[in-house]
Amino acid sequence: MENLGVYLQKLREEKGISYQKVFEDLRLREEQVHLIEENRFFELGHFGFTKALVHRYARYLEADLDEVMAELRVMVPENAVKPALVDRDHPLCGDLGGDPLACPQSGLAEDTGLPEAGSGGHHCGFQSPAAQTGEAKTGTRPHA
Repeated sequence: MENLGVYLQKLREEKGISYQKVFEDLRLREEQVHLIEENRFFELGHFGFTKALVHRYARYLEADLDEVMAELRVMVPENAVKPALVDRDHPLCGDLGGDPLACPQSGLAEDTGLPEAGSGGHHCGFQSPAAQTGEAKTGTRPHA
């Protein structure tokens, strides 16, 4: 399989299934389907949740489940560490190319692990003005 997300997207489109229909049948939000079809699996959640979503979506599309799950295991190994969040407003790492190891406040010079994407935690404890006021997380992005 060349590209898991494109494979699933083509199946959905060939069957004429809209995002609304996927939501009605599976309760997968359009955003989740986009993440799957764009191979952005780390943004879906922890490995078990991601695996279940992809399996459910692939089964719904009548895809080759063995092939899909084998490709997912290659793309997202169970022991993979999710990218940490970098805040564009962060005075240090936001200007250092999004590398948590470049942020002197991170304490990650040794491999101590990173907070999971979507956990709301920043690798060095920085809180953006949006996070401090409880606004939406518009200033965060996953590390490249």
